[in-house]
Amino acid sequence: MARLHNWQSRIHTYINSKQKQPFKYGQNDCGLFCAGAIEATSGRHPFPFKYRTLKQAQDKMTELCGSSNLDDFAAYCATNNGWTPVKKNFEQRGDLVVMESGEQSHLGIIDMTGQYVLSTGDTGLVRIPLCDANITVVYRT
Repeated sequence: MARLHNWQSRIHTYINSKQKQPFKYGQNDCGLFCAGAIEATSGRHPFPFKYRTLKQAQDKMTELCGSSNLDDFAAYCATNNGWTPVKKNFEQRGDLVVMESGEQSHLGIIDMTGQYVLSTGDTGLVRIPLCDANITVVYRT
């Protein structure tokens, strides 16, 4: 999937619009935040389903790729959208990452400084220093 010529300003505007939007499944969770960022950079929404709960999201992921694991779902989306896998430590601005936090996985986007992973939190976006993020998978979208 090619990035639009003005992807940097588009993703910057998108990220700013989400800064203080609280987490809510089906409206502003890590998957939809990242999907919106990818849409801002490419003009195309990467996955074709809606949900309102974590269970609905997991059921849909299992239906599509055989698993509710975010690494597997990211690989499914990568295959269907032409994303390029990137080696860890070579991630760049706008890249999609899967990261682990405790027993949970989350999707995030590398911010425009290239120093943080952005994801959703209770009161808005959270910025995790790249050096502290336990990244398992990276894709150039």
